[in-house]
Amino acid sequence: MIAVCFYEVGAHYDGPHLSARNLTRGVTQIGTGSSTEEFIDAVNTAQKTFEASSQQIESGRTTSLAVTRTEISKAIDQLRRAPSVSKRSDELIAGLLRVMQDQYDLVQDIERSGTVTFAHARRLKENSSRYETIMDSFSKWVDTEGLKYGIQRDREH
Repeated sequence: MIAVCFYEVGAHYDGPHLSARNLTRGVTQIGTGSSTEEFIDAVNTAQKTFEASSQQIESGRTTSLAVTRTEISKAIDQLRRAPSVSKRSDELIAGLLRVMQDQYDLVQDIERSGTVTFAHARRLKENSSRYETIMDSFSKWVDTEGLKYGIQRDREH
C-alpha cells in the first residue's frame, strides 16, 4: 500500500524539480519564509527597482545614481537566490536577471559620464522593451501555471 502511494505521488507530482538550488535552500533555510514568497519577492523587487531606475534616468536625475546602482545590485542578488519554481519560471527569472544586469551597467555608465546621453537613452529604451516583454511573459505564466505553485496576480492594480 505504501509503495503504491509513493508511486502515485511520484507519477503525478507537478512541483519544482529536484535541483541543487532547491536542495540547498531546503536544507539551509528550514523554518524561514516559503520559497514561493521568496520567488515573488525577488520578482517584485526587480520590477520596482527597474521601473524606479528607468524613471530616474528618463528624468535626467543623475545625483543619486550610486544609491540606484546599489538597489539594482540588491535586486540582482535576490533574483540569483530566487528558488526554482518551474522550468519556465527559471527561464523568465534568467531573462529578468539579464535585463537587470544591463540596467546596472547602464546606470554605472551614466554615473561615470555624469549625464544621460543619446546612446544612454537608446540603451534604456532597449532595456525597457526587453523588460516589458519579460514581464508580459511573467503575467501569462502566472495566469496559466501560477496557481499550481500558489502564485497569482493581484487584480486590483
